Amino acid sequence: MKKRIIIVLGFMSLLIIGFLFSQLWRYNDYNPYFVENYDGFDFIYNKENDPVGVSLQDDTEYIYFLKERDSKAYINDYNKKQHEYNWKYEGYECEVELMSSTSLWIYGKKSIYVFIKTDDFWIRRYVDCSNIQNSSDFENIKNIQDIVNPYITKMINIYEKYHQQIIQTYQNGSEELMRSKDELV
Repeated sequence: MKKRIIIVLGFMSLLIIGFLFSQLWRYNDYNPYFVENYDGFDFIYNKENDPVGVSLQDDTEYIYFLKERDSKAYINDYNKKQHEYNWKYEGYECEVELMSSTSLWIYGKKSIYVFIKTDDFWIRRYVDCSNIQNSSDFENIKNIQDIVNPYITKMINIYEKYHQQIIQTYQNGSEELMRSKDELV
């Protein structure tokens, strides 16, 4: 009887440890996107060699200039959308997705994805909101605007300042991908 209990407890321990490691593995999951650097700007493409967009590091976070709004490039699968808001900011269409993590390691951590529609790209940036204590801030559009408007201003300024380099990086990367596809055929 004692031996069975030890075996069952050992088996349960292995299951729990396996579950925890699987959560950790999925949290740091492989992302099927690739990057080529062109003079400080990163050209992003997927495993099918299709162009996705351009990224540029700003402070500690990246700003993504994506051809498609719904590109999942570098978005953690553990983030679950809680709310979405839309408004105009200086003539640009802005969309904000409020996210909450479902990961075992950072369960409930709040974050925001800010999207801005321009003539050529969707600009996306991740905003960490772990310092927000009151969850009601996530339910009030005025509070959300107060949080993200400085980021939106900075994103628009970067886009306008580096517009030509972003387009050039995207074109150079796309042309190089087309040449590499032609060589494979």
